[in-house]
Amino acid sequence: MNISLENISWMFACLLAGIYTSVTAIPQWHIASDGTSYIVENEPSYNWFEAHSKCASHNSQLAVIDSAAKNQGFDELLRQLFVTAPNLWIGHHDNLNTAETTNRSFYSIVNGSEIKFSNWMKGEPNNHQKAEHCAQIRLGSDFQWNDDKCESKCGYVCEQPPEVSNVSCDLEETRTAINELNQVLAKDHENHSNEVHDTLTDNRLKTHSVLQEWQKSSMHTLNESQRSINELFARKPYLQAVIADVGPTIKQIIREAHNDISMLTKEAQQTIDGHSEHTQKSIMQGSEQFQQKLEENAKTIDDLLVQQSNSNNM
Repeated sequence: MNISLENISWMFACLLAGIYTSVTAIPQWHIASDGTSYIVENEPSYNWFEAHSKCASHNSQLAVIDSAAKNQGFDELLRQLFVTAPNLWIGHHDNLNTAETTNRSFYSIVNGSEIKFSNWMKGEPNNHQKAEHCAQIRLGSDFQWNDDKCESKCGYVCEQPPEVSNVSCDLEETRTAINELNQVLAKDHENHSNEVHDTLTDNRLKTHSVLQEWQKSSMHTLNESQRSINELFARKPYLQAVIADVGPTIKQIIREAHNDISMLTKEAQQTIDGHSEHTQKSIMQGSEQFQQKLEENAKTIDDLLVQQSNSNNM
């Protein structure tokens, strides 16, 4: 899965939400003219991450104003609640951009997408000291946006996710994709294991063939040597005394060489078979362990996704 840089900050914020979430009082929801439901807390006691955590504790999210139509309903609601604008965090961030001051992009805490709509105060966002990475409704403004340090203390605005059912749908799609990926990976691993097994078997058979050829060639050389000696003695009768003296010894040496070659060939084959079987057993054992671990990990991920999906449906 590819994770873009634009998603890093909001993912980090989501993780922090799990750390800081606590039991809070039942919030009061306000419905804007476009039908979006908001929680508005104007007490300036929260940094941007704590504000996100508070929203998460209410099964909501920091408000993301990404269109003129949505901003109209949002603006009307705030003017109904406040005579002048308080400092309120909203769910926009610049992905910790320190390279630019103005004209930089801001992103949604919900899905990491770039926010094209703009409602900034004049001269904003200015990224003062390159340290203002989070967006707020600015105190005393015409309910417009300002960029500020994320650790500053403000109130916040949460919004109810428009389609909670999409979360379960996305989780199910993710679960299906992971299962399909696991099946492909398992199949590839099985094919690779079979190839390793076939290669080891083929190598063993080829080695046997080479040893047998070596044994056959060596025996042929010894037999030719014996025949040459016999022919030599036959052509030279005056060597009978030598034949009588060393002939048995030569024949014995040749017989022993025959036996040694046969024994060495057999031992070599047994050793190779033993090493091949050990190697094959070791590889296949490791392969089985990997496959088992793969299945365990896939089941763990699947169980987590099911639990999350069930939790979202509660």
